Amino acid sequence: MSTAQGTIAGTASSATALAASRYRERVTFTMLNAITTGFAFGGNAAALDEGVVLHEIGDTLIVEAELARGPITVIGNTASIAYQTGAVVAVTRGPNPFPAS
Repeated sequence: MSTAQGTIAGTASSATALAASRYRERVTFTMLNAITTGFAFGGNAAALDEGVVLHEIGDTLIVEAELARGPITVIGNTASIAYQTGAVVAVTRGPNPFPAS
């Protein structure tokens, strides 16, 4: 299985971040800036503060199986999100005692 990686720029309205791919088994998203970003799966529209939402730099979302294979949409005006498909090395961090407001 090949991997792909890159960055996604969030917009003020729901937009397709990754088109459907029957070969994709996993995709990892990591926030690069502290702009609230919502994700939706299976062709649904993404909405801020609904469903899966990332808020902080370094917040990570791993999507697998049928959710990874379907289209993935995001919303988050000026958000910058890194992604990688396929296997990844997981790096986590502890809670941030001073989260962005």
